[in-house]
Amino acid sequence: MRWIEMALIISISLTSLFGFSGCATLKTSESGNGNGENIIAQEIAKRKQQYINDKEAIRAEISHTDDLIKQIQGFNQQLQTGTQINRATAEQGLAKLIREIKISEQLHQYYRQRSNISELTLWKAKLEKLKQEKYELESLISKLN
Repeated sequence: MRWIEMALIISISLTSLFGFSGCATLKTSESGNGNGENIIAQEIAKRKQQYINDKEAIRAEISHTDDLIKQIQGFNQQLQTGTQINRATAEQGLAKLIREIKISEQLHQYYRQRSNISELTLWKAKLEKLKQEKYELESLISKLN
């Protein structure tokens, strides 16, 4: 039952990341009034509470990061092939991705301090891959009109 709930949560968060249904959250979190850090802290706290133990948390976050990599690769592919994605939409996706990277990095650091589970190394590698995809997205956005 727990994995089904996590899969649903991951699915919903992916939809909001690149489905752009969560634009109100983006505007709130990316405003210059400091709310962005509060939203990140709230998301981190929410994710920590979802898991029974550290091992489950790390495995779920690895899966989440892997899904994000696939999503951003698809998004980047759409931009490269000239699919009708405007600059504003691409920048919204980038902002959400940046927020997600911040959340994942902070969670990784938290679990690294609490645990020596071997999957932490895999998670770190996936975070680095996600950052590479972010740089690709930034490059593609700079080429948009």
